[in-house]
Amino acid sequence: MMNVFARLGYDVWTMDHEGYGKSSRTSGNSDIASGVEDLKAAAPVVAKETGRSKFHFYGTSSGGLRAAAFAQVQPASVDRLVLSAFTYKGENAPTLQQRAKQLEYYKTHNTACATAP
Repeated sequence: MMNVFARLGYDVWTMDHEGYGKSSRTSGNSDIASGVEDLKAAAPVVAKETGRSKFHFYGTSSGGLRAAAFAQVQPASVDRLVLSAFTYKGENAPTLQQRAKQLEYYKTHNTACATAP
């Protein structure tokens, strides 16, 4: 999607959180809170490079959770917020119920791309 925005003339900056995309993998885990901290650290860099103080954010799946959480803690930095494939994580969420059945597997396979058998 970022390539589409770039072709349309937008100045696109992306985040590749640990364990996702082409980033390195360690024994750590880039949870949502860590992703928000990453965005908080990146915002001043992008502001300095672009001269802008507010940004449009696009997040897919857990990137949507990170973008939404960032917008909550730093709303002055967000002009537009688009969430795609936003995962509902509330009480009785079907996705969480399925994952709960495989909790032991997920505890030992700490990568974003791990799929339980």
